[in-house]
Amino acid sequence: GDNRQCFATYVEAPSIVSGNFDVILAESDRFRVQFYGPDGTKIYSSDDGDTEGSFSATGIGRFELCFENDHDQEENVGFSLRIFPIAEAAKEGEPPVDPTTKRLEETSRTLLGYLDALADHQSAARTRETRSRALAEGIFSRVVRWTLLEAAVLVAVAGGQVAYLHRFFDKRRNF
Repeated sequence: GDNRQCFATYVEAPSIVSGNFDVILAESDRFRVQFYGPDGTKIYSSDDGDTEGSFSATGIGRFELCFENDHDQEENVGFSLRIFPIAEAAKEGEPPVDPTTKRLEETSRTLLGYLDALADHQSAARTRETRSRALAEGIFSRVVRWTLLEAAVLVAVAGGQVAYLHRFFDKRRNF
């Protein structure tokens, strides 16, 4: 089936809207992510099967992040949308913003964005690890139960063979 789910945010002042996504456990290669700007134009589109990505745009208005899955299998996706207001020009009566200060603010905003993206990626990795660990532990417990059942059957068969041989040789001695 064609499954599409979208999330939107409205930005009232000039801002940088950025975000990222991480597919926790990819079940299908027919999964896409799109990010749309205020005028409805597609700003970012992932390739089919991409398991992670990031995007960014500047503007005012409604931004939309959409996930499409052309497969019946559900996907688990971690994502974030962040809004960073852009510093406005100095108002009347205020001293002008120093270019060095402005550059430092932009650099710190960029670094903060990278740090947030890294934290999101680590969170997705922890979620993926937790799910994988639970799956591995489930498989391990089934293997242990099966091994114990095999061992019990093996002991029973060995005991039956010993009892059979014991009776066989007892009958031969009596003749």
